[in-house]
Amino acid sequence: FIISALYFNWISIGSCYKVLRMYFKIKKSKKDLDKKIILLDALNAKSGGALVIVDQVINQFIKHNQDNTKLFVAQLKSSQKCQVHDRNIIRIYVDDKYYNLFYMAYWHFFKLPYILLKNDISHLVALSGFVFFRYFKHNIKITVTINNVLPFISKKEKLNYFPRVVSRVKFSLLKKIYCHSIKKSDRIILPSYYLSNLMQKACKCKGKNIQVQLTGCSDSIPLIQNKLNYKNTISLLYLSPIWKYKNHIILIRALHYLKQNNSHNFKLYLVGGFLQKNIRKELEQSARNYNVTDNIVFLGNVDDKVKNEQLEKADILLFASKYEANSIILSEYLACGKLIVSSDSASNKEILSNSALYFNNNDHVCAASQIIRLIEDEKLCEELLKNSKIRVSQLKWDGYALNLLDISKSKR
Repeated sequence: FIISALYFNWISIGSCYKVLRMYFKIKKSKKDLDKKIILLDALNAKSGGALVIVDQVINQFIKHNQDNTKLFVAQLKSSQKCQVHDRNIIRIYVDDKYYNLFYMAYWHFFKLPYILLKNDISHLVALSGFVFFRYFKHNIKITVTINNVLPFISKKEKLNYFPRVVSRVKFSLLKKIYCHSIKKSDRIILPSYYLSNLMQKACKCKGKNIQVQLTGCSDSIPLIQNKLNYKNTISLLYLSPIWKYKNHIILIRALHYLKQNNSHNFKLYLVGGFLQKNIRKELEQSARNYNVTDNIVFLGNVDDKVKNEQLEKADILLFASKYEANSIILSEYLACGKLIVSSDSASNKEILSNSALYFNNNDHVCAASQIIRLIEDEKLCEELLKNSKIRVSQLKWDGYALNLLDISKSKR
């Protein structure tokens, strides 16, 4: 346990004290409470999509729990929001200054895979809860759910999109960790058939009990009734962290084509942080080369208020990513009731279904043509918006969260 504590918060005596206090708090609950205990280790949930998933899992726990289960939630204070209070939820906030270098490195390399450990105590962990692994090490069954598709893409694709050797090595290591966990698991929940096919091939686990459960559409964004206004300037929005595999370059080329072949003026707004610093320079240089610098606005990271304002202002929402297990961004797009043009790769079609127009992720002319179709075909726009409403009603968080937490509706 001491080794675990040092892993969890090394160097600082105060840090070890916090870990020990957390340990005995959980141990006391296990001893004194005649209830199932679920430990939600969300310490590595820092990004927008990860926090959305964590919030929804908590919300569904509150909604469906029949006072027979306790939920412990471990989060960083920096990720703390105005949380809904419930007597069956015990929150453990870890101060960022006690968040050691090992954890920071782990977050940088491995992002946010989710793993659920089940016995009399369930444990949802971001592959970082060494303390809890030590404590719950006896007779543990594992249910795995993964949201990161990058470890499973081919070597050739990694060479194209991750030129740094370090990036390729870290995803190869992550793949090994995933496959090891999967081979130990009794049940696997995956967020798309696309990821399921890649993972089964890579990990050779076709005999496993694998379920596919799409994540839901958040109800925090009001459904906006949208009809494309035939105005001179068409506002395009791509909401996504800026990685090379997110394929922003195809939209810059499409914007150039639109500028050359359509009378409307287009403005492309890019919302998202630059996770690979060199990508911004490449994109800005491409914008200059294609003479669309004045038509692109890099907004970078923004808060939820600004993000929602941009979603409301946009005429057409774009998504160009090549590899996605299941994008929370697409769920947000659907919830906005806006016109969507997306690449046809990865799991995008699984989420959007018939609510969007699609283009080949290497074909900028096709992307531009689909945008033009929306401008020129009013009936098509109405049909897509109608389909979006139906799709939003089909994608629910409760199925995903209840599966993940192993809480059956029949127990309600």
